[in-house]
This record gives sequence, structure tokens and C-alpha cells, in this order.
Amino acid sequence: MDRIDRLLKALAKFRRSISAAELRSKSDLSEADFTIALGWMRRKDWATIAKEGGLTLVAIADAGREALATKGPDEALLAALERPCLGDRHRVGLHLWRRGAYHGRMKEMIGRP
Repeated sequence: MDRIDRLLKALAKFRRSISAAELRSKSDLSEADFTIALGWMRRKDWATIAKEGGLTLVAIADAGREALATKGPDEALLAALERPCLGDRHRVGLHLWRRGAYHGRMKEMIGRP
């Protein structure tokens, strides 16, 4: 998510459309990371992309401005996935819960009252 945040913040600094090449240089992202982040922003309707006079122009959309202030459910999920893995006791408890095993046994395995 860091690359998307960086690109969105770089784009928000401009009050006009900016060429994709200039935006990439301002965001300090690699070519691959820039492409991924820009594609994500376009799919989320956070940015508009248009071709004009041989240039690819990018502008922030209203949804992009709103995204700067809040986290959506997909961003929250990705942030949670970046956290360290569950310990063995929690992994076993989660497995029991998914199987529908006895509720008391699951609580005992994960160490909760």
C-alpha cells in the first residue's frame, strides 16, 4: 500500500493534470511500482488517465481526495495481511473454529477465557 499512498500523495500536490512521466519522477517509484500503483488508482476511480497530444495525463479524482483521508476495507485488509503471522496456538484455534469444532476447546487452545 505504501507505493499507492506515495503516488496518490504526489498526485494530490498538483491542481491540474500532470504527465505520467513527470508524476513518476515526483513519486520516486520504480517503473514497475508506478505501473501497479497507477493501475490500482484507476480501478478504484482515484485518478483519471487521458491521452492528449501524445502524452498520458493523470489527474486526481474526487474519490482519490477522499481516499487520502480514509482507509477503505481493502486497504485495511492489506494492512492486516502485512502483520506477522499468527502463532501456533492461534493457528490451531482458527483451524478448530473453521471446522466448527467444540467452542470450549477452541477457547482453551487459543488461551482466552
